[in-house]
Amino acid sequence: GTSMSDVPPAEFEGEAFNAEELVKKYRRRLPLSRFHDCLSEYGDSVKADLVGLINDQYAVFVSLSGQMKAVEQKSIGLEVPLDESRGFALDFRQQLDDILHAADEKLARRAEVTARVRELERFTRNAQLMQRVRRALTESEVLRRREVDGSPLTGCIVLENLAGDVRRIQADAGSSAQLAVPVETVSAEITGLAAERLQPLLEELGQLSLQCAVESTFQVAAVGHLGRCLVALRRSGDFTAALVRVFVSPVLDAARSEAGEGSESLFRFLGVVESRLLPGSSARTRLLLSFSDSSTQLHSVPGLSVVSDVLALPILSYVQTHWQNVFMPAFPDAFAADFQRCEALIATCASHMAPSERHQFAKSEELTQHRKKWKTQVYSNLRAKECMLALEPSLKSSEVLDTAAKVQWSADVSRQYWLRVTGDVVRQLRRIFSPQVFLPPLFGKSLRLALEVLHRFSRAMRNVLSGESSRDSRAPYFMADVTSILLGCRSDGGEIFGLVWQMAQGGCGEHPRVAQLETALVAAFDVVTADLRTILADLERTSTEHIVAAVAQQFGSVRLVPASFRMRNKAMPVRPSPYVDAALAMLSDYSATCAVVGDSGRQLLDSACSELATQLGSALAGVIQTVEQQEKSMRRFAKAGGEAEEFGDTDKILIQLAIDACTFRASVVESFGLDGTSEGLQQLVSSVSKLVATYGSHLPSG
Repeated sequence: GTSMSDVPPAEFEGEAFNAEELVKKYRRRLPLSRFHDCLSEYGDSVKADLVGLINDQYAVFVSLSGQMKAVEQKSIGLEVPLDESRGFALDFRQQLDDILHAADEKLARRAEVTARVRELERFTRNAQLMQRVRRALTESEVLRRREVDGSPLTGCIVLENLAGDVRRIQADAGSSAQLAVPVETVSAEITGLAAERLQPLLEELGQLSLQCAVESTFQVAAVGHLGRCLVALRRSGDFTAALVRVFVSPVLDAARSEAGEGSESLFRFLGVVESRLLPGSSARTRLLLSFSDSSTQLHSVPGLSVVSDVLALPILSYVQTHWQNVFMPAFPDAFAADFQRCEALIATCASHMAPSERHQFAKSEELTQHRKKWKTQVYSNLRAKECMLALEPSLKSSEVLDTAAKVQWSADVSRQYWLRVTGDVVRQLRRIFSPQVFLPPLFGKSLRLALEVLHRFSRAMRNVLSGESSRDSRAPYFMADVTSILLGCRSDGGEIFGLVWQMAQGGCGEHPRVAQLETALVAAFDVVTADLRTILADLERTSTEHIVAAVAQQFGSVRLVPASFRMRNKAMPVRPSPYVDAALAMLSDYSATCAVVGDSGRQLLDSACSELATQLGSALAGVIQTVEQQEKSMRRFAKAGGEAEEFGDTDKILIQLAIDACTFRASVVESFGLDGTSEGLQQLVSSVSKLVATYGSHLPSG
């Protein structure tokens, strides 16, 4: 039988009850038929409880039913009044919509009338202004004559005021089109009168500027009025062109004549222009700048960009017109000098501009086109080809110089390079980023070329590593140069990295992404120097293996020591064997070579001596064991034949071996300044410790 104990009633309680989850939970615990019986039993129980509740509260249920019927009867009586109220509300809403629509139409008509009235007012006002302007142009005695009482100021002031009136008429574009006389006609007439007065005034100022006395003349004020007149008429270009024609073009023509002909003519031309036209260089330049100086209210012209429109852009346009051949790098050195001189002139002009003028100048079409004319990509390819051709012979060579090539990086930093290829690589890197070759717009290509040069150097060192040069006495020189290049590429004070970063900062300035550029440079140098670090480790290993193998050949003579004393009646030994002197001589030469590597050379020497001491100790231990075995056999014969000598040949052999070991250890410690506690030297001492204890009094002192 089934029981509700299989599915507790608590499973059906609570706000989080989920029928699907309940079925999933119990379908694996109970058969579906039994689970169905449990649910049916629970449903019957709930129904029984509900019937019991109704029976217990029967009076309450009956009372509630009666109250609901009474409410229903009352609501039926309210239906008719509510329907009538709804109809009244709909009628009121319709009437209100009609009233609002009529009000909107009246407001629209009123707005139309108001607009026409305002248009009429503008037309009347503009007609009056136009009438006044026309009367002034036709009847004014001031405008008919150039001078009144010897001064042109009055006529210039009148023209400025008339231009202001025309500008106000032009602002009312809707009404100005209906005037009897077109605004453009009047504007052109005023422009002509202003231009007629402007040219002679500027010529007089040009003559006065040569005398450096133009700041307070009435001509300056008159030019200021005419300039404001033309700006008001939106003809600022005419004013700018007049300034260029009088003040700038003659200087450019004269500078061109002084520069002469030849590949350096542009460089000389820009030098003359810079000394005569750039801000602060002459009285005429100060005069031109005063027209855009807001502090000089009398003759300043608002909106005039003197430095960019009167000085910088005309100079660049003049260069493009008269030096069309300089934009192609037929002669790379002259091309770089001319480009840098032009960029310096542009930077100098930009430094004297206001921020808004500088921004507009940087985005100007004229400047963009000027920079596009320079064939910098062709120049970059030529420089890369020159660099690789210069490096090609030395990259194929592993020549070691007799004297280290010294390269001075700064006043207090210099490096020595022993390989010809290293010196050539460093010189090319310095040349790539030298002021005479490097162009800021080509920083990316220059960096790529520098990394390619370092990669070529790495490949050259890899070729050296695979050849015999890395296994002879020249290996420390290779290591010294590789170490120097790695030090130069470090981001914390490396000369090569510092040179690249200096140029990067010069090109980026205060750019917000300059920090990201530094991170990218560090990553690029880490990649290109990773192979060099591997090569350095391989060079250290092969160099150590070479010297150990060469010196260890001398240790083969240890086996000949017993034969040199047997049956020869030699004196007690007091000097080391010849093989020890030969080994120490080879180590001395290796020590002198390792000195070029610095601290790394000391580590190489220490490692080599430790390994050699280990091998010498093993060789001595083998010979000592053989000699002792032979001595035991000889003693048996000696007992049978008679007494043995106090110091026989065996003793002399062992003393000689002890002298060899002690001499080798003392020499590498004292002569080379190595640590006597290294593992190899300790093993060497241990191999002859018994001999030293036995024959210590017979060993030479020291």
